[in-house]
Amino acid sequence: MLLSILWPMLCGLAIFLLGMKAMEMALHRLAGPHLESILRRGTATPLRGALVGTATTAFLQSSTAVTAWSAPPGRPCMRSVTAQ
Repeated sequence: MLLSILWPMLCGLAIFLLGMKAMEMALHRLAGPHLESILRRGTATPLRGALVGTATTAFLQSSTAVTAWSAPPGRPCMRSVTAQ
């Protein structure tokens, strides 16, 4: 009983972690040097790092909230977006 619950959960976790690692490697190859220079400039001082981090977090959180609010319950987000 426990194995029938635990095995799929562990397999799912392994697939998720493998996907995250593949995405990390692809992003590193794609934007590695450019992203590193942006991060280096954005975090040149502790104050600047705190401000850039706060602004980035606020932007990402608000975009997530807008996406969540714009999707009707029970339907995928992309189906609710129509081109005009």
